[in-house]
Amino acid sequence: MKREFAAALRCPFCRGPLGGLREDACDEREVREGEIACTGCARRFPIRGGIVHLIDPEDRTIAREVAGWERMAGPLGDGLEPVMTALPWYPHRPWPETAPDFFQILEEVDFAGRRVIAIGAGRTWSSRFLATIGRAAEVVAVDVLTRRYLGLETADLFFAADRSFFERLCADAHRLPLADGWADAVFSVASIHHSSDLDGLFAEIARVLRPGGVLVFVSEPGRSGRSASRRFCSSRETNIAHLTIVVPESTSSFSKALISS
Repeated sequence: MKREFAAALRCPFCRGPLGGLREDACDEREVREGEIACTGCARRFPIRGGIVHLIDPEDRTIAREVAGWERMAGPLGDGLEPVMTALPWYPHRPWPETAPDFFQILEEVDFAGRRVIAIGAGRTWSSRFLATIGRAAEVVAVDVLTRRYLGLETADLFFAADRSFFERLCADAHRLPLADGWADAVFSVASIHHSSDLDGLFAEIARVLRPGGVLVFVSEPGRSGRSASRRFCSSRETNIAHLTIVVPESTSSFSKALISS
């Protein structure tokens, strides 16, 4: 985490500003090890490998989710590095569909100079390209997974490969630890459908978006269970841009969230 980024952070529990940054280890890019505290409720959040950990350790639902992903992934070793650095190009589904959709979005939506939050960022390959090809001013990758080759720690491979950089937050997308109106865009690749509370998720996205900000998503399944459309869609009325069909309640939930915010 870069020191100056601390000003954008908010406590996911009380929404108070974070401060009192303790720096135990730094490199040329960021604070790698340390701690940051909420100035409101005094909760303290560790920084490990440059990732700020803002998940409630007592949240059993998230703990089960993380454990499930790790079981499904199985053993992960350094032999996966070439696979990770090649993402999103990978020969097995859904990657052959996801990759062209993602790069089409970069052609259709201008992220240059903008602040972007990538929710459900996983291995952070999309954050990498938002920062490099997309030329976003700031990118924040958010996920509950941190394990290397599965979650946010994978970012270190990209930093070494192309000297890119983006922030990483281990956090719940339903309780984003960022200030109101901080982002110009919120971005998602095949992650929104994992939410069990779409209304809560979209309300939180609306909160962190500035007025006129946009939600951009790729590869979300429709009612048929497949992401069937290849046509780019954009709506100024709902501030939504997407490739692929989504369940109708997704767009209506976000529209309601924008109105209520």
